[in-house]
Amino acid sequence: MTDSELRSAIAALLREAGIFYLRDGNLEQAFIDGSFDAELEQLDIDSLAAMELCIGLEVNWGSALVPEDLNRVGSLQSLVRVVRDGAS
Repeated sequence: MTDSELRSAIAALLREAGIFYLRDGNLEQAFIDGSFDAELEQLDIDSLAAMELCIGLEVNWGSALVPEDLNRVGSLQSLVRVVRDGAS
């Protein structure tokens, strides 16, 4: 899976978890293209959405991230690296 495909899948997981930050101003496409990054703090992820995101990451890639780990990940691009490196 390419990084672009991975970013697209993560964007879909964000939507499914009810995290709609990337909907504004074509940010989702810019994220998928790799030209946009955002700190996870900016996404206003509540505890339920964080859990849903982590479950989606585990189901799709076997990621062992828990909601508390998201604070240490930092940004969307860092999340891509964590998922990619964990899936290798």
